[in-house]
Amino acid sequence: EFTVDDQKHIKDPIGMAGVRLEAAVHIITGQVALAQNIYRCVERAGMSVRDMVLEPLASSYSTISDDERDIGVGLLDLGGGTSDIAVFSEGSIRMTSVIGLGGENVTRDLSVGLRTPFEQAERIKLKHGHCYLPNVERGEDVEIPGIGGRPPSLVSRQQITEFIQPRMEELFELAMVEMNKAQVWDMLNSGIVLTGGASEIEGAAELAQEMFELPVKVGQPGGLGGLMDSARSPRFATATGLVLYGMDGDSSFKMSSSDDESAVFLKILRRMRAWFEDFF
Repeated sequence: EFTVDDQKHIKDPIGMAGVRLEAAVHIITGQVALAQNIYRCVERAGMSVRDMVLEPLASSYSTISDDERDIGVGLLDLGGGTSDIAVFSEGSIRMTSVIGLGGENVTRDLSVGLRTPFEQAERIKLKHGHCYLPNVERGEDVEIPGIGGRPPSLVSRQQITEFIQPRMEELFELAMVEMNKAQVWDMLNSGIVLTGGASEIEGAAELAQEMFELPVKVGQPGGLGGLMDSARSPRFATATGLVLYGMDGDSSFKMSSSDDESAVFLKILRRMRAWFEDFF
């Protein structure tokens, strides 16, 4: 966006005149203190930090093709405690956001509803869970182990779905609100890609497709040869993307164990600034 006022006059080589240049930009913010803590945790584990990458960007490297990135696509990374949104168009990132809901919220709903421990509820969610009630066959029962010496009980898969689907609907609705707020809906020409651990729940793509009214697929990590089947799970999309990012070339963001707190702070700030140079 360009505006002109009556202050200092500026001319460019092609004859356009103006005094002020304005741009609509996408700003990614974060707490530097949290980034410092992550760095220190990695260091104390005996490793060093080579670079920092925004999580949805890392996931996109392993799940989104160049064609999708160019045509326009939305990435919804369904993590444990949070879910990340990123929208790409014309090869550049156009929007990012974080939702304070994730797969753990679904598991907690199951744990309370089925009166079973969290770990057991997580196993039930991944093995027997479903997000889309119309696709669940009737008459299919799941045995829920008893706790505290109580006998096991039988619960229908439909009932399990009735605990899962409302929470997933809430998550997708929040994603829609964020994308509408950022006015990027018209950029989603190739649809939505789901990834992250919660996208492994059966029926997630079908439910999302009905709600978004766009083509939806579950993004499997790719781009690396020799991956074991277990590593091709959407829950490893971010980790795989980080490997691909690391293979892409050397980074100027390097830290050493001799860096003090102020040095770490400045390097993190410089890296956040560099994100703008990389994508805008």
